[in-house]
Amino acid sequence: MSRPHAALLPFACILSTGCLWIEPPVPVDDSGPGPDTESPDDTGPETGDPPDTGDSGTSDCDELSQVWDETWIALEDEVLTLSNAVRAIGADCGTYGLMPPVGPVAMEPHLRCAARVHALDMGTRDYFDHDSTGGPLGDTFDQRIHNAGYVGHTMGENIAAGYPSAQAVVDAWVESDGHCANLMSEAFADIGIGYAMVPGSTYVSYWVQDYGG
Repeated sequence: MSRPHAALLPFACILSTGCLWIEPPVPVDDSGPGPDTESPDDTGPETGDPPDTGDSGTSDCDELSQVWDETWIALEDEVLTLSNAVRAIGADCGTYGLMPPVGPVAMEPHLRCAARVHALDMGTRDYFDHDSTGGPLGDTFDQRIHNAGYVGHTMGENIAAGYPSAQAVVDAWVESDGHCANLMSEAFADIGIGYAMVPGSTYVSYWVQDYGG
């Protein structure tokens, strides 16, 4: 069975009302010859469950930011610019309807830490999921965000893997209904973006947007 070149998963959670899981039926693939019909499965033979490190404590976000690759930082900043450009003009989010223009989101250091930790963890332990069992900041995306130090009641997360550029991944998120709805939500004022490249892993490049409000 061939592995997909690129994949997407969105997740949104408003703590006061519960969490919503949204998975697009056909993941977008703009790095290969055509669209893939399979999404990565973190419980099957494609990527496998991430090995449990036994460490669910808070990682040192300051230390992480000091060693982050400058190329990765530039890609994260480009994703922010491109995402805000979409928010400024509005977008058609398919089943979520036409989303009107909204104000920009601002890069928030705690959310950025959570996003970076998850991007690097997915590549290092070679899995693709919002759940990060035994990960350095916790097992779920809301745990990672809170353990990174962010305080908020509305959170969302977009993840992607295998996309070769900031433009490619933002385009793919906009074209996927659930990701688009997260990107365009007026409930979010803060964002953290993480990018990591891990040669030898299934997808090599891993992208995370963590939203907060």
